[in-house]
Amino acid sequence: MVIDDIDAHRDRIVEGKKLGVEPICAVLNDAGVRIAPRTYYASKTRAPAARTVRGAELKKEIMRVFGDNYGVYGARRVHAVLKREGIRVARWTVERLMRALGLQGLQRGRRPRTMLGAGPASGVKRGRGWASINDVEFAVAEYVDWYNHRRLHGELDHRAPAEVEAIYRAAGYDHNAEPARVGDR
Repeated sequence: MVIDDIDAHRDRIVEGKKLGVEPICAVLNDAGVRIAPRTYYASKTRAPAARTVRGAELKKEIMRVFGDNYGVYGARRVHAVLKREGIRVARWTVERLMRALGLQGLQRGRRPRTMLGAGPASGVKRGRGWASINDVEFAVAEYVDWYNHRRLHGELDHRAPAEVEAIYRAAGYDHNAEPARVGDR
């Protein structure tokens, strides 16, 4: 990652001069990122790792199998097809490379429900573009206030839940009382 950053900035021209690798490494060392220029040059001349080379070959095969099957095969099926074709690869490797390529198979059934995600929140005013998280928090607070204090509930004799709770507490019911047993009269 540091090597990529050096690559991105080494050809920049500042005050009429090219930055180069050594000044960038000096600034990074002052900032607490320990890297020597020789480390940068060694990484650039080093041959790519075997995993990287094999991954590049497998990515082509995975793209081919995924495309031949209309983009519906997931990692398990792609792995099965590759295995059937005689290409030895672990399923975990297929999963990792498909994630890196941004490929995902078609999922059957309903999507899992989640509280997180891009879907609309049920109580927050839908269809509004929120400028910040504070706007969303304010809308949620408004909804909770409405739900507890202004909403009329049919099971509560068309009263707000907060009103029914206030009546219950004002009546002085004993909260620590033993529950009624079956057969007690």
